[in-house]
Amino acid sequence: INHSRAFISRFRDCCRTVVMERIATFFETEDPATGRLPIVAVIADKVTENRRTGQLVGVIVMVEGRLVAIFIDDLVVRTHTALGLAENIVAALGKVRLTKEKLKKQMAGGAFDGQYIVLGADRKLCELVDIDRSFVCLRWDNAHRLELSLGDARKRVAWYAELSTVVGGMVETMSTGRGYEVLMQAAEELMLRLYAPKLYCDSRFAQSERAVYKNFLLNLASFHRALANDVGASRWSKNDVAKLKHERMMSLCTCALVVGRVAGVFAVLKEVEQLSLLSQKVNTLPWELAEAVDGFLSTMGSLAMLRTFGEFRATLSALKEMGEREGFPYTFGTLELNRTEPPSSEAPEAEGLERRRAALS
Repeated sequence: INHSRAFISRFRDCCRTVVMERIATFFETEDPATGRLPIVAVIADKVTENRRTGQLVGVIVMVEGRLVAIFIDDLVVRTHTALGLAENIVAALGKVRLTKEKLKKQMAGGAFDGQYIVLGADRKLCELVDIDRSFVCLRWDNAHRLELSLGDARKRVAWYAELSTVVGGMVETMSTGRGYEVLMQAAEELMLRLYAPKLYCDSRFAQSERAVYKNFLLNLASFHRALANDVGASRWSKNDVAKLKHERMMSLCTCALVVGRVAGVFAVLKEVEQLSLLSQKVNTLPWELAEAVDGFLSTMGSLAMLRTFGEFRATLSALKEMGEREGFPYTFGTLELNRTEPPSSEAPEAEGLERRRAALS
C-alpha cells in the first residue's frame, strides 16, 4: 500500500485521528497555573462548497500564554434554524470530547456572524449546554459587522452600488473564452503583464472586492486595447445590442469619472481590509482594536475631504495628462475642468463637510 495512491489518503485520515486525540487530551488536562481545565470560546461560520453548505466550528483557547484558534470540524448544515446550527456546534465539539457537561464549565464565550445572532442560535446553544445566557459572552464578531457597513454604503451611495455592476460586467465579458483570448493578445501587444480578471461577489469580505478593483485597474490599458481590437464590431448592425454594449464598455473604460471612482473605492477598501484583518486576529487586544477603529474613522474623514472640487479637478487633470502622455484617451463626459464650483451632484453638503472637519480637528 505504501506505493499506491491509497497511501496518502489513509495517511491523511490517520494524521487527523492523532491530531484530534491530542486536542481532546489538551482540553481534559488541567492548567498547571490555575488548576482548572482550559476555558474556550466557540467560533462558527458557514461556507458553501460544491453546492452544499457546511458549518465550520472551532474554538479559541489559551495555549502557553497566547490565544490560539483551533479548527475542529466542518459539518453539513441540514436545517438552517437556530436549533440546527446550535446542534451542529455541539456535535462538532463532541468530537474532541467537549461534551455538553464539559462545555457548561469550560465555555466562556463565542463569536458568530449576524445570522446566528438574528436567528437566536446563541440562545439555543446555551439551552443545549444548560447554561445561563448572561453568564457567557456570545457576540456578533467585528469583522462581519464591519463588512455590513459596505452594504449600507451601497444602499446610500447610488454610484457605489452601480460600480460593481459596471466593473463586473466588463470583467465578466473578458474573463473566459473568446473575450479572455482577446484580452491576452492585447496585453501581449502592450507588453504588459495580465492580471487574472476577478469576478465580484458581494458575500465575500473587503479584501475580495478590493482584489476585483485592483486587477481591473492594473488591466485597464489591456481592456481598452482589447475592446479597440475586437474585430467583431465590423459585423454588427447599427442597432445590434452587442454593438451598443461594446460601445458602452469602451466609453466606460476611458471615462475618468468611472476610473476615479474605482480608484477611490480601492483606497477606501484598503483601509477596510486592514481593519478587518486586524479584528480577525485572535491576539488583538481590545484597546489595540479601539485605537485602530479611531484611526480608520480619521482616515475615512480625510478621504471624504478629497471630494472638495479643487482636489477633484486636480485629480482629473492629472488623469488627462497621463492619458495624453501614454496615448490613453480619457474622456470626461459633461465635466468641465475649468469650472470654479463643483457640479451640484458631486458637491458634498457644506454642513456635512463642516461636521467632518470639526470631528477631525
